[in-house]
Amino acid sequence: MKNLITSFVLQLILLFLLLKEDRNDGEKELFKKQKWDASDVVIVVLSIGILNFLIVSLFKFQFLGEFLRKSYLFYVPLFLFFLIVILFRFKFRQNIRVLGFTKTNLKRNIFLGILVAAINLAISSIFYFLFAKPGTHALPVIGVLRNFKNISYYLPYFFVLFSTILAPVVEESIFRGILYSPYRKKYGPTCAIIITSLFFATFHHRGILHYFINGFFWGILYEKTESIVSSIVAHSIYNLIFFIVMLYFAGFMG
Repeated sequence: MKNLITSFVLQLILLFLLLKEDRNDGEKELFKKQKWDASDVVIVVLSIGILNFLIVSLFKFQFLGEFLRKSYLFYVPLFLFFLIVILFRFKFRQNIRVLGFTKTNLKRNIFLGILVAAINLAISSIFYFLFAKPGTHALPVIGVLRNFKNISYYLPYFFVLFSTILAPVVEESIFRGILYSPYRKKYGPTCAIIITSLFFATFHHRGILHYFINGFFWGILYEKTESIVSSIVAHSIYNLIFFIVMLYFAGFMG
């Protein structure tokens, strides 16, 4: 709960940065099309904060059942997915493709996503071996996977599949998509990448430094390619390799 409160306070501070007036310099074509503004960022961030608070509070109760309490990690991406659909359908009134879901330069963007994922994995490995105490970051994930196995043998594998497909699409659509554009219009690309990477890191509560670094690379990818496909590919591959390693250490592949 302490990590949750700290993260939410930092997110509120970042929201105050939206009070700055928009800049009048030139925009890339993709970001000209994105019509949402600072108020929409506030809606998204507060929705995520309230959701996290409710989940952490409610799922401590025994009457919700073991499965519901231990599988709450599924509900956050699902909620955010429906939030995105509702915003684009009823508030933004824009096609979700305006986030950068495009086939233009698709092969190049996929290749760049794979390349950046490899860089992310290399950096994460270096940080883990140099600075982390043995198992400090991995243990919570291993515990979650083992808890899922106690409920159903197939649930950990479903969770990994869920985390490598839906979660990256949803998170990139929010942090590199919806949140990025209003900050970019006010502060330019570099500051927008830093700010949205901080949002991304605090959203995950644990391992903030490595999530910030990953988010920073994925933000650069989004800015340079003007395609959210590239950052989704990088995010998906990173999650896939990470969870395969966690499955191994959790004893699923031995």
